[in-house]
Amino acid sequence: MADTFYDDDFNEGDLAAIDAAVDERQRRNAIDAAAGRLGIDGLKPWQLTAVQCIHVERRDCVILSGTGSGKSCCFQIPPLLSGGTAVVVSPLISLMRDQVLALASKGIRATFLGSAQVDAAAEAGALEGRYELVYACPETLVRLLPGLRALHHRRPLSVVAVDE
Repeated sequence: MADTFYDDDFNEGDLAAIDAAVDERQRRNAIDAAAGRLGIDGLKPWQLTAVQCIHVERRDCVILSGTGSGKSCCFQIPPLLSGGTAVVVSPLISLMRDQVLALASKGIRATFLGSAQVDAAAEAGALEGRYELVYACPETLVRLLPGLRALHHRRPLSVVAVDE
């Protein structure tokens, strides 16, 4: 026979612990689903820690890791979770272009802004919040700051990252 529990069988601490466990499981499921959109089967412990630091705790995070180790997902996942926009600053036009193409192939709205951008509407779309990820060259970022501030006031940016 199954045990039956009633609300008064639990104290406040028990209920808080249960709520926290449920919240943590839901948060982890959401992070795993966002990683899945990026084609990632499972996050490494340090990646999960970084995503939680950025998205859950809303703290600054510095990630130092080798090329190809998976740093990008740490700033790509938060906007997928929040529905906001991530701004990624990178001096490497070819890297930005490759990232945007890879993200677009997975159905993720992304663009890059810089001297190599041929789509004049990309900048307006970025400043309107139409993209989940906006990559920008440092020199372009300076020009975009007023528009990004306005976007942030309408809908807070999920992350600002400096890559490479």
